[in-house]
Amino acid sequence: MKTLATVVLGMTLSMGAWAQSTDPDHPSAWASLGVNGRGVGREVTYYYSVPSEAGTIQSHVQAQGLGGTAEMSIELFDSHRAWLGSASTSAETGATHRADVPLNVPARGNLLMAVHLNRSVGEYSVWLNRPAARAARPVTLPNPADHVNPDALNAAATGRTVPPSLPIDVWENSGGPGGPQDFYYPVVVGPGAFQVQVQSTAQAWSSSLNLSLEDDAGIAYRSAGVIATTAGQTENTTWNISERRNLRLHVHVSENTGSYRWRIQGPLEH
Repeated sequence: MKTLATVVLGMTLSMGAWAQSTDPDHPSAWASLGVNGRGVGREVTYYYSVPSEAGTIQSHVQAQGLGGTAEMSIELFDSHRAWLGSASTSAETGATHRADVPLNVPARGNLLMAVHLNRSVGEYSVWLNRPAARAARPVTLPNPADHVNPDALNAAATGRTVPPSLPIDVWENSGGPGGPQDFYYPVVVGPGAFQVQVQSTAQAWSSSLNLSLEDDAGIAYRSAGVIATTAGQTENTTWNISERRNLRLHVHVSENTGSYRWRIQGPLEH
């Protein structure tokens, strides 16, 4: 099996166009529309963090030859940096060639993608058709010790709403390493605006922290998230809720997550 070390060994690392990352420990966040660029006249490898569900990724790589035979390839690694597969294409001077290759992803996670370009690559593109997120997931409620209000859980099971003992409009929580985890909290929200902040630090490579307001079928109503490296990352967003709704807050903590914290301020009961 290939390892990341064999990919990195011998590659010339430099800053490319649009400041794509050449450091596998700090990959660039993947853009939903893919990546377009131009070679820099020398061999280079760019790295991207690609969130994906389990399933088949349809990869598309395209390169133009410029002053020689262009050689371009991508390699995909799972969240533990085990090699998943690759796709490649080549093109003579003035020609443009494309390759479409399916890549199997056995488990949901943040993948690492390496994009290798040789000195003769002109214009190039990479885009991915990733597996769609599942519309619904089996719901497993955490233990009361995991910051859950037992009264709210009992109320959700019977369809009732139990108001909090005190008015609360700021809700904060934090955690640390513990592997991939999912927490679910019954909440009543709105109407009004919510200020949401998510902070996370990766133990290694990259990790993600995602918050979603979901209905009983697991369909996301509002969401916020952050992709973090070992240096840490903070994201802020606003949720606008037009009516009072009984939902649940789904907190997904990915593999490699170190310390994390989230904060919601707005009209809510939990």
